[in-house]
Amino acid sequence: MGAGEPTVMDYDPFDEAVLADAEAYDRLALAAGPVLYFPKYDLYALSHYNHVRAAFADWRRFCSGHGTGIVPYRARRELAPAEPGPGE
Repeated sequence: MGAGEPTVMDYDPFDEAVLADAEAYDRLALAAGPVLYFPKYDLYALSHYNHVRAAFADWRRFCSGHGTGIVPYRARRELAPAEPGPGE
């Protein structure tokens, strides 16, 4: 890993086993570095409080215009069931 490159994480942060032992995986994330990449979800994450705080303060570069979940807002709308029409 070079300077400024994320650490690629090879586990699924939403797996039941990971969630059952979250503290151990939190330690792995903290030791891995400040910027993490989870290829299964094409997801970047910040593991250190000071980096998260800085990102929240820099809203021009770190915006949540596509939503804050792992499924982008547009995709969530496309996946949502259609609203029933009048009289249905």
